[in-house]
Amino acid sequence: MGKILMWMGVGTVLALTLLWTNIVSVLLWLSGSSIALALLFIRVHIVPESKNLVVERFGSALTSTGAPRVLLPGLRFTIRFVDKIRKEQSIQEQTLDTRAQEVLAGGVLVNIDGILFWRVGHVVGHDAAGQPEVEVSKEDVYKATYGIKPGEPDPLVGLREFAISTLRDVSSRIATPDFDKLEDAQKNINQEIRREMNEGTKNWGIVVMRHEIQNFRPATAAMLEALENSVRAVRDAKAQATRSEGVMQETINIAKGNKEKEILAGEARRDVQITDAEGEGARLERLAKAAEKPGAPLAFQFQIAEEIAEAVAKLAASGNVILMNGSDMGGQLSGAAWAFLKQYRDPTSPPAPQPKARKPDRSRPRP
Repeated sequence: MGKILMWMGVGTVLALTLLWTNIVSVLLWLSGSSIALALLFIRVHIVPESKNLVVERFGSALTSTGAPRVLLPGLRFTIRFVDKIRKEQSIQEQTLDTRAQEVLAGGVLVNIDGILFWRVGHVVGHDAAGQPEVEVSKEDVYKATYGIKPGEPDPLVGLREFAISTLRDVSSRIATPDFDKLEDAQKNINQEIRREMNEGTKNWGIVVMRHEIQNFRPATAAMLEALENSVRAVRDAKAQATRSEGVMQETINIAKGNKEKEILAGEARRDVQITDAEGEGARLERLAKAAEKPGAPLAFQFQIAEEIAEAVAKLAASGNVILMNGSDMGGQLSGAAWAFLKQYRDPTSPPAPQPKARKPDRSRPRP
């Protein structure tokens, strides 16, 4: 009985082991089939950073919610036979040349062409220099793909023709054949083209970053020669005017210099005369004080008065010195000297009193 039970246990273990082995085999077969099916129906895409992939599922690029079916950069998957890559849309800034256009600018027929810088996205603001700041969304990529029909063989024919027509329209309004104003005119043309094109490309998911004029020249050689002669004549006239203004300014500066020189020389002479007059006045004042000292001989006083009178006459004749008032000077000179000076200054005044003769001393006996 024990052996029977032992063999039954062994048989059970073997049966369970065989069952588990079969189950694992089936699972492995199923997993391999799933991987095979996955590899058969799943397509792997590695989308680079500079591109977005627009996917159509059963011909529609929109999901059931209306969102664009766009694959962003990274590892992405699509379903074979169901999904189709409609376009690899670049999100980098791109360039577009515009062919030369004949424009009537200021009565002169000129050829003008430029280059357009654009990218997919929408404007979210402007930097300090006025350049647009751009962000890219799935809606922008969808609009850039389906917003305008691509041409053959030029896929950007629509954008190119729009740029050419805008260039022709803006240039005819702003362009000028005046070379002196050409730089400002080109700047205004570029800004206006960018503004007008951004208004028209909003539904295309495209932003015009900037426009640069490459060539701006008269349409014919005769016009170019005439324009060069006109510009040369204008520049020669301006040069002549500048030279004449320089000569005039030089003459004015020389005249001002001579004037300043004369003024400084006159001030120097005046300062010298004032210094001389002050020195002479100080000398006369010392003489007057010496004459007023007690016991000074009358002849010495008259000598000093005569010297003072001559000095004052010289100062008065120079015309650069104002004589002091007599009342002020009277306190400085002796009575006899002041009388002599007053008579000199005013001839109509009565003669100065003469000094009285000294009476002889009769108390002494005659020899």
